[in-house]
Amino acid sequence: MRRGTTPTITFTLPVDASALQAADITISNPGGAYISKSLEELTKSGPKLSIRLTQEETLRLRENSVVKIQCAIRLGSGVCIRSQIHEEPVEGALKGVPV
Repeated sequence: MRRGTTPTITFTLPVDASALQAADITISNPGGAYISKSLEELTKSGPKLSIRLTQEETLRLRENSVVKIQCAIRLGSGVCIRSQIHEEPVEGALKGVPV
């Protein structure tokens, strides 16, 4: 993930996203940003759940570090599922302000 960009993070779920009662995608960057987006802020399409980060959000990430990303969902039946934690390296940008 490069600082100052607008990446889309997508998770493929074991169920259709319309069956979700609650969900969040969390991005943690130790010593940097902590970003958490709830179901209302996520895009649902069939079994996919995604979020597009803003330039401002990715500029809060520490260069030459690693972000951890996890998706958590709760179904109407009360069943809760969390994805594995994915790690992505954070690459720098020459200019640390939005375009």
